[in-house]
Amino acid sequence: MINLKEIRDWIDTLPEEFLEFNVMNAEECTSINNISTYKFDRPISSLNVNKENKEVLFINKKIKKN
Repeated sequence: MINLKEIRDWIDTLPEEFLEFNVMNAEECTSINNISTYKFDRPISSLNVNKENKEVLFINKKIKKN
């Protein structure tokens, strides 16, 4: 797990042109037979802070499957 300072430090290393890129949350998964890995990219829809748990939340909406 990383903290917000590490995210800030990493962002500060990015080229200026990246600041206009969309932010996604990626969930990495392994297939049932453990042969392959894949990921789901979901757009970040909002941000929040949970002071009680000392957490910064990057929130994404669950994508409905058809």
